[in-house]
Amino acid sequence: MISRRALIGRSLGAGALCMTPKAWASGEFWNKKEPAAWTTYEILLLTTNSPWAREIRVNLKAKGGSKGDEDISAVRDPTTGAFRGGSGGNGQKAEKPPSVVVSWESALPLFDAMKYRLPADFVGHYVIGVKDLPILVDAGPERQSSAQLVDWLKNSATLSARSKDRVQAGVVATSRGGSMVLFGFLRELLPLSEKDKDVEFALDTNQLALKAKFEPKEMMYRGKLAL
Repeated sequence: MISRRALIGRSLGAGALCMTPKAWASGEFWNKKEPAAWTTYEILLLTTNSPWAREIRVNLKAKGGSKGDEDISAVRDPTTGAFRGGSGGNGQKAEKPPSVVVSWESALPLFDAMKYRLPADFVGHYVIGVKDLPILVDAGPERQSSAQLVDWLKNSATLSARSKDRVQAGVVATSRGGSMVLFGFLRELLPLSEKDKDVEFALDTNQLALKAKFEPKEMMYRGKLAL
């Protein structure tokens, strides 16, 4: 088992995340080579810029719900509770995150690449992971615990497809030392096939928003839809 952070450190570095969208389309090594033959760089590509992964810019909102990055409270890790940046207390402005990686963590190719198991609570769910998500929270007592932060995120995350109703996340947890937030959506509430289009994961809170679209017809792995 190898962490995604280690993969980045051992690959060509951040340049892999700056590729032209769908730079993978002509290769599709995941359908041409056995997982044991995938290189470190190919695994990084699969987990950051592929049919199952997108690099997405986060929209930060100012207090009151408008877009912007002024007067935003510190960035707080949902697991450790640690803050970084912030415009209060130390007088520094909050750091604006460059981007996050949104990935379809329940898809078989990601299992084959990363060799990990999802928590038991996520059985029967589509699982979307957001890597290095900046959790922006007020310093008020209502959001002091990690459990409350998880509930806050669960109520703000949805999954949808064209001509189908949105479903809300049923379970949320942190993974990989708190560097990734996992969002679980019951498969039976949103049955998907390769004919579905514009599958969209959205996270919209009072302080940040992001959207990532996936196309099931592109998410074929060894002849089967991998979600």
